[in-house]
Amino acid sequence: WYDDMVKDTRLVTKDGQEVTFTHVPETVVACNPNAGDQLMALLRRMNRQGCAVALITHDPRAAAQAPRRLRMEDGRLFPLEG
Repeated sequence: WYDDMVKDTRLVTKDGQEVTFTHVPETVVACNPNAGDQLMALLRRMNRQGCAVALITHDPRAAAQAPRRLRMEDGRLFPLEG
């Protein structure tokens, strides 16, 4: 399901590190009830394998699964309490 629904942008830094930005539209997750769970499982697996993962979301259920949460205010990051 992943390849058909998301858009990836892949970049390689000057020192050879690969960086991938992925956008999953909310409509994709809304239309497939299992897509959100599958995506979170994929991100957890990638993180366990050593990939850095930054999840930007308005979905409190998705945010609750993150081991570390931050909030952004006026362009600055702050620890999310609780």
